Amino acid sequence: MRFSSNFGTAIHTLLIIHEYTQTQKVTSDIIADTIGTSPVLIRRLLVLLKKAGFISVAPRKEKAGTTMAKPLKDITLYAVFEAVEPNHTQELHASSIRLGNRCFSGLYTNEIIAGYINITLNSIKDGLDKITLADTLTALEIKEAECPHDNPRELFADNEDAVGK
Repeated sequence: MRFSSNFGTAIHTLLIIHEYTQTQKVTSDIIADTIGTSPVLIRRLLVLLKKAGFISVAPRKEKAGTTMAKPLKDITLYAVFEAVEPNHTQELHASSIRLGNRCFSGLYTNEIIAGYINITLNSIKDGLDKITLADTLTALEIKEAECPHDNPRELFADNEDAVGK
């Protein structure tokens, strides 16, 4: 089963909003620049993330910008997945398995494989439901500390200058 890049992009977006709002106004242009994608794609994701209650978005007429509406510790990866992949959460069932039923094997294989797939998908859901964005941020900080470069953020200095960091 293939998914769009929305899930990973949404996680990155939420982490950027969490980090950047401490020092600057966060807009879709800034987020898009850190990811290397279109601000239009980011705005579409922001609508979904706002609908899920993860973020607040100030109207353009005011101070346009995005802030976190929930702490990272209260947002699970599965909740993010559900928010940005709404069509796929319904597809996380094995009902799409359809083998021929012209013989004994085909008649029951659908049911058996569907059961296996549902067990596997439930394991994935349960796993993602236990991991929060705060856990992800902690893992990111550990990776940054392990980086052999004295200041890993300098590796992306050109990008950070472009977004005002």
